[in-house]
Amino acid sequence: DQYKIDDLVEIQNLCSLPKNKGIGEIGLDFYHSDDNRIKQFEFFDYQIDIAESNNMPIVIHARDSYYELIEYLKSKKIKSDFVVHCFTGSKEIAAKLVDLGSYISFTGIITFKKSSELREVAAFIPDDKIMIETDSPYLSPEPNRGKKNYPKNLIYIAECFSVIKNLSLEDMKKILKDNSVEFYKL
Repeated sequence: DQYKIDDLVEIQNLCSLPKNKGIGEIGLDFYHSDDNRIKQFEFFDYQIDIAESNNMPIVIHARDSYYELIEYLKSKKIKSDFVVHCFTGSKEIAAKLVDLGSYISFTGIITFKKSSELREVAAFIPDDKIMIETDSPYLSPEPNRGKKNYPKNLIYIAECFSVIKNLSLEDMKKILKDNSVEFYKL
């Protein structure tokens, strides 16, 4: 009940501002409770419709809801570009999302010592579907883990990806930049 129809009208109005390049993060979060699943799906559906009617890409939040998200995306057949942000899922989930056209975005979690499985997933993602993000102020990459996160820390995630993909840092940065430019139509 936290969100109202007025919020959707506000999102629609904000889409007309030239500085706005996408809608998000929007999506499904079943971490704390799934009591409001129906309402989350309703609002997610409306927000996607707003994005599509404005030809805007979508940043999707999915927490404890990857399987539900995949089923929803299969039925919705989204035309706009979309990215699943702060990805921490399995290779199986990533493959299904990529097959549906999703970009996959990684945070500083990929740099953590105990994230070897996530790095294996990242190695599997096609280069043209990879994005990185801060999720600021949280999830600072190593060597700043536990501290407030800043955009300047993206370099550590890019460095990690250059190792994962066995590419030079410059090549990796170019891939990441090209993907962002393509996604946000910059």
